[in-house]
Amino acid sequence: MQSQERVEMVFPTEEQALFILVNSFAEEMKTKLKAKLHQGFLGWNGTWTIEQIKCEIEQHLMKDDPVDVANFAVFWWYQLKKQERLDAEERKISIQSLDKENTEETYLPKM
Repeated sequence: MQSQERVEMVFPTEEQALFILVNSFAEEMKTKLKAKLHQGFLGWNGTWTIEQIKCEIEQHLMKDDPVDVANFAVFWWYQLKKQERLDAEERKISIQSLDKENTEETYLPKM
């Protein structure tokens, strides 16, 4: 008598499938970025303005190149996060300056 083993197919959940998709796409992004870095393309983390990055996104949309669109979108996201940090630091400095002025005027005796 031969036993028959039942093979059950296991499919990923929606979340797992989404993460597989994103990870696969991210690998494509990294491959393209690495190639561009070796070709000498630099400046994504400093010299490119948000406007320049948006123009690149538009150009690559027209070329129907989603990997480059995503790569430029990451640069855009980075610049926005960098600006948020700078703005937060400026607000912190301004608040500290105001606090210092108020402390000196309010609590320190005038000489």
